[in-house]
Amino acid sequence: GAFPMTIGGLSNLVTLRLNDNRFDGSLTDELFSLTNLKELALHNNFLEGEIPASIWILASLEQFTAYNNKRGDRPGLTGSLPDTIGSLKRCGYFDVADNSLTGIIPTTIGDMAWLEFGFFNDNLFTGGIPQEIGNLEWLQELNLKDNDLEGEVSSLICDLEADIKVDCTITCTCCTDHVCATADDAF
Repeated sequence: GAFPMTIGGLSNLVTLRLNDNRFDGSLTDELFSLTNLKELALHNNFLEGEIPASIWILASLEQFTAYNNKRGDRPGLTGSLPDTIGSLKRCGYFDVADNSLTGIIPTTIGDMAWLEFGFFNDNLFTGGIPQEIGNLEWLQELNLKDNDLEGEVSSLICDLEADIKVDCTITCTCCTDHVCATADDAF
């Protein structure tokens, strides 16, 4: 079913865990009017459509999980991440894996000052990996696998000594889980 529309009236709510339900449909702006929210868990549902722009004004948000909404023939969350993702400066855990998000990963991801864990894997992101990720001094793990990304992981990112996961189409000297077969290996 859909989210109860009365949630938006809970102005002092700090934690909202709606994960592991059978919620379907689109996310609404009412959900993101909760300006005191620190944790928002929307993973393991059947959500579709774009993430409303109003999430990017949740300055208190520390954890956002919306992974695994792509199930069966349902695309999960779609659309792109806007430049305003950088306004989530306090967000330490951001997980949108296993959806159908598109476009580039904005360079403003480097403004998410407290990001420790970022999971963007299993989507349809394109373009390069922003070197601004190297600004994330607290980063411990970043998963970008199973997208359509290209290029290389910058030395600025490698200097973080985080657990970085990318596909073999990306040049990376510091990535974990980056065992790629070469043409020489085939013989």
